[in-house]
Amino acid sequence: MIYTVTLNPSLDYILDSPAVQLGQVNRVAAARMTFGGKGISQSVVLTGLGVPNLALGLAGGYTGGHLRTLLKERGVRESLIETKGDTRINVKLRAEQETEINTPGPIVSPKELQSLLDQMERLRQGDVLSFGGSVPPGVPLSVIRDILNRLQGRGVFTAVDADGALLRHSLEGNPSVVKPNRDEAAQLLGLEPDRPDFAKEAAIRIQKLGARSVLLSLGGDGAALLTESGEFYQLAAPRGIIRGTTGAGDSLLAGFLAGRSWGRDWFGAFHLGVAAGSATAFAGQLAGKQEILQTEARMKMKARVRPPIVPKILFYAIEPGSEQEQALAQLCRRQGILWEEVPDSRLGDPLGLLAGLAGFSAAVEPWEKETPSRQAMVFCGMEEKGVRNLLGKMNAAQLQVELKAVMTAHNQRWPFGALLEELEKEHLALHQK
Repeated sequence: MIYTVTLNPSLDYILDSPAVQLGQVNRVAAARMTFGGKGISQSVVLTGLGVPNLALGLAGGYTGGHLRTLLKERGVRESLIETKGDTRINVKLRAEQETEINTPGPIVSPKELQSLLDQMERLRQGDVLSFGGSVPPGVPLSVIRDILNRLQGRGVFTAVDADGALLRHSLEGNPSVVKPNRDEAAQLLGLEPDRPDFAKEAAIRIQKLGARSVLLSLGGDGAALLTESGEFYQLAAPRGIIRGTTGAGDSLLAGFLAGRSWGRDWFGAFHLGVAAGSATAFAGQLAGKQEILQTEARMKMKARVRPPIVPKILFYAIEPGSEQEQALAQLCRRQGILWEEVPDSRLGDPLGLLAGLAGFSAAVEPWEKETPSRQAMVFCGMEEKGVRNLLGKMNAAQLQVELKAVMTAHNQRWPFGALLEELEKEHLALHQK
């Protein structure tokens, strides 16, 4: 059974307008009231896909009652705890750009929160618990982390879709999967969202913070998935007319969870998730089963699987047969690291080819620029800890190589000689200061 949890659900008032002028009277073209909250949206999509689930959370007042009515109309099973405060109303304005105005929600009493926590004691091995959204006033930011810690060892698969401090606290509970979007991940990590290697770098860093796997929403660029075993997949979004992105991220996670419940492997579940998120964006509302499966059927794409890089060091201008070469080779062998000397004839080859990555080919033209004059070494496929460890052993053995670099997603397609030229320029600039 999949249990979704929405601690701060809402009624969403969606307004469509061709344009909005601040400080003026604006008349909208259409308006509708619907259910809101990430966990609630997950339950709606799961129900549409025929996946058994139960929506848990907090709801109260007239707005809470209307929320229950809307869920009943969609066939969603719920067990929302009644609160004294009214469920919030959020405004979603669709004009030249989409604008969301979200309210904080009602104050939740300790007794009301405890009633919700008691419901989760029913979870058993094989169940799925998926959290979505923010917390209302009166609920600590540590609440998801604390629940995750209590569930450790029960065999429950846990998912978290949150942002900011709530996400950071949740990672301390080691959730099975987290689903931030690009902006949320960038804010969490302090990374530039436009960098070429953002998806993989962000997923790896979030995994190091405590998530077992990471499902990253990239908006119009699709999504990425880093599994617990280190497999990395990335899918572009299928083409279509975007009518609204509200709920697309929730649909991505719901589709992923549905795929798991159907017995699909990681990539199969990921594929269904991307289809679900895209179908919702195309529909302008939470997509149903037919829309999702039709979208998936026309997704003529394959996963971009990033093959693992075997730790390796590329050396340049090390004198063959010298004591330095023999000492460096012995050190690499002791650390279990492959090494290769790069001759002048291969300066035009991309770093990826020299490091042994699949998908790289030798340069068509030979290297015609000036041959770099200094010794250099490039660390390929090595984590920071491994690089620091090896440099420490080199210093202890008084082994010196003047220029050093680390291969990244940014420079792996550079010709090897071009990287050495950049290193020489930086070296000269530093020493001139």
